[in-house]
Amino acid sequence: MKEHPLIITTDLIPATLEGRKTQTRRVIKPQPVKQSNLWHWKRTAWDDSKVQVSDLSPIDLCPYGQVGDRLWVKETQWRGGGYVATDKPYIKNCGKVPALFMRRVDSRITLEITGLRVERLQEITEEDAWAEGFPLYLGEDMKSKIIKFSIDCFREYWDSLNAKRGFSWSENPWVWVIEFRRANSE
Repeated sequence: MKEHPLIITTDLIPATLEGRKTQTRRVIKPQPVKQSNLWHWKRTAWDDSKVQVSDLSPIDLCPYGQVGDRLWVKETQWRGGGYVATDKPYIKNCGKVPALFMRRVDSRITLEITGLRVERLQEITEEDAWAEGFPLYLGEDMKSKIIKFSIDCFREYWDSLNAKRGFSWSENPWVWVIEFRRANSE
């Protein structure tokens, strides 16, 4: 069993802690290329050798690990201590430490990978969007009631994080679908 870091945004930490978020989708880099009706997968962006799906399952190339491996969650922290998603700052105006810089010893969430697959982003189902931490949204604006399906909420969130990097919903990139369960409790 190996451990790998995984950044989860502040908005989705509560859903992860509560066990409502049990999936994550991550862009496959580099994206596979279709040649002669076969998809070719590169091991890394720096590796020019291509791996055909028939030669090796793309799952074997997942940088986040394999089923049974663990993911330690990196999340944004307050400089004075505590976690932005659930704690108030201990010191007024203390600032934040981005999730990218979290150390393993400070991580409070460990996840176990229970499933792994590759798919196009738009293949997500309503149930999968729910498992991503996006329940059906019911709200009201000034004129009418708003109902947003989980997929719509997920799509908006996805684009807010990935569209500027060239991996928008409309581009329909290949993604790793990582299913997990909590391996520890607070």
